[in-house]
Parts: sequence; structure tokens; C-alpha cells
Amino acid sequence: MSLEDPPSFTPKDLLLRGRERIQRGWCQWSFAQDEAGNSLDNPQSDKACAFCIRGAMAYPPAFYTEALHTAYYFLEDAATEYTGRRHALVSFNDHPARSVPDLLATFVTALRLADLPTHTP
Repeated sequence: MSLEDPPSFTPKDLLLRGRERIQRGWCQWSFAQDEAGNSLDNPQSDKACAFCIRGAMAYPPAFYTEALHTAYYFLEDAATEYTGRRHALVSFNDHPARSVPDLLATFVTALRLADLPTHTP
């Protein structure tokens, strides 16, 4: 791989990285927040320390890739399985009753779905 080539990510890689970010800090109503709780438009900011479910998945080399869209698909299916209703990821994340354990459980389910050969977008 040359320096110009972005690293390759699988959907599972992105789900694992997203879960790690949520474990470090989670927020609602913005993609990311700084230590003071201020919203950040860019989840890649060096100031970002808390992330929403979508912001946690945002890695520059993975932007707009099939792997990212597939990872979102697994998360959406996991959120549906968790709540029994279909949700957009942002709505699922920002629901007033949502908590970090809910998000982490959703990532666990999404990782399980990613391992199923019959579960594809």
C-alpha cells in the first residue's frame, strides 16, 4: 500500500472502532462533542471526545465507502432488533430514553449480524 492509498476497512472493522469510541464518550443531538459539551460538526476534530452512533463511525478513509454503508446497515438492523421498530440511526441515538448500554448492545448485535453469511444489505 502506498502512502496515497487509504487503508481498507471492513464493516466489522468500522463497527469495532465505532464501539470503542462510544465506550470512551457518547453524545446526543450532534455528531461529536468536545470536553465542555459543545457540538462539533466534524467528528474527526482533535477536540472530539464524545460521539453519536454515526459520528463514532466517521473515519476519513472510510467516508462514503461500501464498508461504511454496510456497517450502517448492520447497525440499523441491530437497532430494529433492539427496539422492535425500524429507526434511522440518528433517531435511535437521540431518543430521550437511550443510554450508553443501549448503544453498546446495538454494536454487539451489529457485530453478530456482520458475522452471519446470510445477512447482507
